[in-house]
Amino acid sequence: MTAASDSAPMMTVSSIGIEPSRLLDGTSAAASGTAATAAASGAAFDGAYLWKKSRGRSVAVKTFLMDQKIVVGVGNIYAAEALFAAGIHPRRVAGSVASARYERLAGEVKRILTHAIARGGTTLRDFISPDGAPGYFEQELYVYGRAGEPCKVCATPIRVVVLGQRSTFYCPRCQR
Repeated sequence: MTAASDSAPMMTVSSIGIEPSRLLDGTSAAASGTAATAAASGAAFDGAYLWKKSRGRSVAVKTFLMDQKIVVGVGNIYAAEALFAAGIHPRRVAGSVASARYERLAGEVKRILTHAIARGGTTLRDFISPDGAPGYFEQELYVYGRAGEPCKVCATPIRVVVLGQRSTFYCPRCQR
């Protein structure tokens, strides 16, 4: 644990109500960064927290959601899936998302991370967890890695753009 992480509590997947022994990318929550978080101010991870943190922010909502200063542990895959489930276009300006939509997004982040942990995470390429098991959540992805394939909800082809130097997958019909 770094000195900086000793001084400021971190918003991790466990502090949003999920109790994994490690984050989904295989790192421990303690080693994942030194982000200032809602936990430091006593706030809960919910839509109100995301809405407050997004005020005045002009970055894309996906970039905002993946900002480790906002919440630790939401990576590219889970951000794409949570935004899809919440019906939010990943390029929407974070500061323009309504409070009610952030409430839905926070719920989807919790639901998707909980489900992914139960399924063993997401195995891409040759990743194997420390216990030797692959993750099975990849088989249930709605948008990530599915560019050109039909949306599982509306059959519109999934699109891909680059945001923050990361491939970003979305359905142009389901996500607005």
